[in-house]
Amino acid sequence: MSKSRTSNYHPIGNGQYERFDRTLCDMLGSLDTRKKINWKSHVSPLVFAYNSTRHESTGQSPYMLMFGRYHRLPIDAALGLREKQQEITTKYIKDLKDRITKAHELATTSANKARDQQKSHYDNRVRGVTVKVCDRVLVKIVSFEGKHKLTDRWELDPYTVLSQQNEDISVFIVKKENGEGRTRTLHRNLLLPIGFLSDTPEPSPIPTPKLRPRKRPAKRTEELGTTQPNSKKESDDTLF
Repeated sequence: MSKSRTSNYHPIGNGQYERFDRTLCDMLGSLDTRKKINWKSHVSPLVFAYNSTRHESTGQSPYMLMFGRYHRLPIDAALGLREKQQEITTKYIKDLKDRITKAHELATTSANKARDQQKSHYDNRVRGVTVKVCDRVLVKIVSFEGKHKLTDRWELDPYTVLSQQNEDISVFIVKKENGEGRTRTLHRNLLLPIGFLSDTPEPSPIPTPKLRPRKRPAKRTEELGTTQPNSKKESDDTLF
């Protein structure tokens, strides 16, 4: 066994376990409403179904990688399908070891290929700016209230970066610029640099009212020996 190191304060970096939690929650969510009340009793059969399914990233099922053979399902017992009993001999142990070794090699190759593809897709969408100490940043709101599409994505109060304990890890200690609240340790993905913004907001310009154009008086025009009236009163005078 080897120790796995992931980014601190960054659950996405531990994607293998986070993905399993998401899959298990989706499987529990597919249960009937009455069964969801006692969801704990359904974890074991759902995990067995998960371990018996071939994974897209590794190309193998967890059961195969653990025991070196395919699982025996309840349907096999119901249909009376039995595998040939093999004696535990030196040849059986050697074949089992070879199967496990071959399955692990195929799983490692497939997992590395899937990881490289996922990393390439993730890097194509990253548009980050380097964050340094004393920079002004905004903190991303992780828990939303109300409709997510209309809620603000970033807190209104700016923060100041106090320190970075390790330069190789994108984790920073920040605190509100006004000194309120406690210090927070956050990953770079939760910070938005705003050093290009001024400390005091510029006053919004006062809109100038639009002047309505003045009506020009009607001009007298002589047309066929008649004169166009200039006002209503003059028009009434010409009629009588």
